[in-house]
Amino acid sequence: MTESYSEILVTNMPQSASRWNRVSTNLNEVGVDFKRFVATYGGDILITDLTTNEARYGVSYKDNKEKTASNNPYQIDCKPGKEENFSFNIQAVKELVPGQLGIWCTYIDVWKYGVENELDNLVVLQDDALPKKDDQFKPWLNSYVEHLPDDYHIAFLDHVIGLGKTKLIPGNKYVTNFTNRYDGYGAWAMVFSLEGMKQLLSFEQYDNTMDMFLLHSRVNYVYNYHDNKLNVYGAYNGRIGHTGPEIDPSEVGRF
Repeated sequence: MTESYSEILVTNMPQSASRWNRVSTNLNEVGVDFKRFVATYGGDILITDLTTNEARYGVSYKDNKEKTASNNPYQIDCKPGKEENFSFNIQAVKELVPGQLGIWCTYIDVWKYGVENELDNLVVLQDDALPKKDDQFKPWLNSYVEHLPDDYHIAFLDHVIGLGKTKLIPGNKYVTNFTNRYDGYGAWAMVFSLEGMKQLLSFEQYDNTMDMFLLHSRVNYVYNYHDNKLNVYGAYNGRIGHTGPEIDPSEVGRF
């Protein structure tokens, strides 16, 4: 059977071995092939305040309790001192901890990988994603991706019953769209079109946490500059959950 997606990547940091063991066991049980994609540790990134030109490594932010200032421009070097270093600019509407900036580094790295390898329908899971353990997961994933609109950029693979704040427009029995705001979706399980990854890499700067940036990109009240709105969809009946608070908080991977 030819899959409707190109690859499944699972983001995971080397210091988060127990997370990798858990997610790889779960994915093997549902019968899908996947690859580990090395995630960025927030303590290793270099954060430069573009107002003062002060540069600090993420690890200096007091064990992830100190935050960057809201509405202040920063340049983030994701792999400082390495040949493969890349950077991005962010001016967030909220304070961010280095771990949240590390997530940005990870996903920008993923999108670069996807574009460089011309991967359409690239499935990306975080290492705390939890697929529903039955023989329907793989057929559902293939059907969901097959039924995505041709112009989609990002599609969420989960859906958790939220607080009733979202009005969803069923597109078909697999795919739904957002109206006035999101609710109940999470960034631990997504699929990106090749064009979507190109669009995401084209932004001159970002303005929020990675998940809020993606979730709000379809909405009219977006914070700063989503003029070229991304086409964002969600699963009507998702089959990927989230392992949640039972993850050991002592793991450095939660930085």
